[in-house]
Amino acid sequence: MGGWLAGAHLGLNVQLNQFWVLGGEFSLSGTNIDGSKQDCFGAGSGVTCTNANDWLLLAMGRLGFVGTPLGTNFMVYGTAGWAVGGVTTNLNIDPAFNPNFFRASAVHNGFAYGAGIE
Repeated sequence: MGGWLAGAHLGLNVQLNQFWVLGGEFSLSGTNIDGSKQDCFGAGSGVTCTNANDWLLLAMGRLGFVGTPLGTNFMVYGTAGWAVGGVTTNLNIDPAFNPNFFRASAVHNGFAYGAGIE
């Protein structure tokens, strides 16, 4: 798998007091992330499996802790929310056969989470 991801990101952080920050963010990205594997049904099967991630939508909440060591500001945070993405898969069985016969596009969704330092 390899490719790129580019899109728009909108977010807001609000510092509640000296130590805590609440925030939220929303992003929508188009992607060109794809890959393939030959003989994906076993050695010599002749079947090539392909996968492409077409787009990604994220809606995340954030909770951060602010600290000021050595006079510099930083925030340690955790984030969690929902991710939705468009995925296209395909099986190429034989070059003479219709290469898009087993092509399928679907929308997948699930929980997303992360952590970081700013």
